[in-house]
Amino acid sequence: MIVDDESLALSRLKRLLNENGIEDITEFNNPVEALKEITKTKFDVVFLDISMPNISGFELADSIINIEPKTFIVFQTAYEEFALKAFQSGGIGYLVKPIE
Repeated sequence: MIVDDESLALSRLKRLLNENGIEDITEFNNPVEALKEITKTKFDVVFLDISMPNISGFELADSIINIEPKTFIVFQTAYEEFALKAFQSGGIGYLVKPIE
């Protein structure tokens, strides 16, 4: 799953994942809708933007880990300064936009 409120960043990451053989991707530009889906569907990996309206990526990560602790969380953001907090929040990866 990819959750990012920026449509260009969302489509770019999806394209990069597709180019690397990952095709079964669920995407959301609304973190509230993503959270609803997480309560119904198990995901192996979730790519989260940090700065989103209504629910931050950190808050969403906490909810995901509480629902399904084995989910891998990868944060993607334009801000380098959140890396430590991302790993403290259970993230296994941290990508700085623009992702190449």
